[in-house]
Amino acid sequence: MTKTTNIQQDTFNVPKGYKKTPLGIIPKEWEIKRFKKLFSFKNGINSGKENYGQGIKFVNTLDVLSNNFMTYDSLRGSVVVTDNQKKEFAVVKGDVLFNRTSETPEDIGHASVYVDTQNAVFGGFIIRAHSLDNSIDIDFKKYCFATPSVRKQIVAFGNGAIRYNIGQEDIAKTLIALPPLPEQQKIAEILSTWDMAIEKQNSLIEQLELRKRGLMQQLLTGKSRLRKASGERFKGEWKKARFNNVFKVINIKNFQIPKSEYKETGKHPIVDQGQKTIIAFTDSENIFKNIPVIIFGDHTRIVKWIDFNFAVGADGTQALQTNKDNNLKFLYYLLFNTEIVNLGYSRHMRELKQKYFLIPPLAEQTAIAIVLSTTDKEIEIEKQKLTTLQNQKKGLMQVLLSGKVRVKI
Repeated sequence: MTKTTNIQQDTFNVPKGYKKTPLGIIPKEWEIKRFKKLFSFKNGINSGKENYGQGIKFVNTLDVLSNNFMTYDSLRGSVVVTDNQKKEFAVVKGDVLFNRTSETPEDIGHASVYVDTQNAVFGGFIIRAHSLDNSIDIDFKKYCFATPSVRKQIVAFGNGAIRYNIGQEDIAKTLIALPPLPEQQKIAEILSTWDMAIEKQNSLIEQLELRKRGLMQQLLTGKSRLRKASGERFKGEWKKARFNNVFKVINIKNFQIPKSEYKETGKHPIVDQGQKTIIAFTDSENIFKNIPVIIFGDHTRIVKWIDFNFAVGADGTQALQTNKDNNLKFLYYLLFNTEIVNLGYSRHMRELKQKYFLIPPLAEQTAIAIVLSTTDKEIEIEKQKLTTLQNQKKGLMQVLLSGKVRVKI
């Protein structure tokens, strides 16, 4: 790759070899094209619920949102269709699928390209874009619809109150900056290298998490006993205990922050019952400091280990601690591995309080916690590597797909 002069999109000083366009400053060899000159568009099939679950594979919204490309085997759903419908709603290699409805404006109109030779069909919440010519390389299609200039237009075209929607006519109006085909292919080749590294890293993380689940099943049930420092395995029976004999529910209501006061950055993190460890930040000094604690989602059943000072988010965020006879980190893993019946958006703490737990002696609890904590640290290191790869790819996409950095052909 050879880097060009640093380009400011709003400058009047257009660098040599570049031109000013409605999408900003791009290389002279690149073209601005409207989607309607590149694709024909069609909405997907709507079928009766009795037709789903068998038949030909079909593309749905989740398939589009999950990846920038799809194969026949990667599609989740299937539907029974007639021969005429199979032809009318066919998805063929090179087709681009856009989701046309979303709960948030940011997710409207995301694109994924179909790369398989085995035809599928597509559902009613999808818009199919079929290429009119060979202006866009199939691998370049994996990336070119995710550029800020394209996404900004599509999001602006979306409309709705409760749900956001976009139609064929609006997508057809979208402009895109296209390099010559050889440059498209080289850009796609570079970005595909990062995709392969990201896929490999994801696979490694999945393997580590699978190993952790296996360890938890063995160690937290007593099926496998660890060795002491002396080399002898832990022995003795585990005691059966009720929730209230092991856990203490800590009142953290006084440290709750209204959602209207959430910030993207701030002095202190906010923790709630959701999947994310940190949901937002606050500058309030009214924070909970009696750490570490186990966070249990009363509505969500999510279990989290929190070892930093924090403010409390939404209702349903429950904090748990224990007494000196138990290792809190062990109890976190034990609770994490406990099955709790899903009651929907109801309170689950009362179900949890009815549970019995098998508790080993403190020394064995500590040994188990150390093993599982070490596994967690390994997973976290690999997740950090994954984040680095994802950020590198994002940076490459920003400069390569805008022409700020050119590739050698």
